[in-house]
Amino acid sequence: MANHIHASIDLDDAVTVSPYWDDEDEHDLEDDDNDGWSVELNERPLPRGGVVGLIVGVFENRAEAEQQAADVRELLSSWAARDRDRKPHVEPAERWAAYSAEGEGTPWGLTPRMACQLHMAADVEADMLRDNGLDDAGYVLPRAARRVVTPEFWGRFVQCFEDLAARLAEPDDDLLPRCVGEEVALAHVIEQAKSRYLDMSEGWVVAGLDLSELPSNQELDTDFEHYADVLFEDRDFELLWMPRFDGIEDDEELQQELRIANLHPSRWFLPFRPDEGNDS
Repeated sequence: MANHIHASIDLDDAVTVSPYWDDEDEHDLEDDDNDGWSVELNERPLPRGGVVGLIVGVFENRAEAEQQAADVRELLSSWAARDRDRKPHVEPAERWAAYSAEGEGTPWGLTPRMACQLHMAADVEADMLRDNGLDDAGYVLPRAARRVVTPEFWGRFVQCFEDLAARLAEPDDDLLPRCVGEEVALAHVIEQAKSRYLDMSEGWVVAGLDLSELPSNQELDTDFEHYADVLFEDRDFELLWMPRFDGIEDDEELQQELRIANLHPSRWFLPFRPDEGNDS
């Protein structure tokens, strides 16, 4: 289960105990004796939005089912209390003063509003991926990396998100993504920022900061496709998701022919500019 609570969920009604049949199609649900009792979480909050139903378990007698339901309600209540007590993270508008609304002559051509969105998406994803651990590997990694992922690799990969978030908050004149791992992370960050923007229903607010307080560029502030292009020197890493290039990370001859490098996960964190290094 996700470890945070969707605001619309009524904890008193979220967990129910109901009769259970192994094959409901063969039974009259009102007359036949049931095979057990199911505990169902009617609205399960998902880490990336939305809710789904979930059967927590099936028990032989109702007393066991009711006890399990009570335990689940207590757990949900503790999560809700934790979220209520958590102080909101607020980004001061002054932090984005290094960026110009024109998007020209500023770090990576970003506008203040876009820089803020990408920073917060990177920050949120880093926290989520670190908390969820390898369970999220399939969510963000290509198969080439999932085949060899270890806790050490995962920690380094999550660090890529943290480094991007820090770099966006304190920009410099170097590349934004500085290794393949950061390229993979940045592509994911842009998609998540776009998704969060499209899901905003109560004003354009990110981490407690109303983005309308920042200088505006109507053309670039929401042009995620533009930045998905210009923030990368190339997007060779996308080959790792293409079935026809399966195994390219191991084919050094083909990589040399295509003039690409560092696609193998063992080389993801090597800096593009070794003399300058990178943060991860």
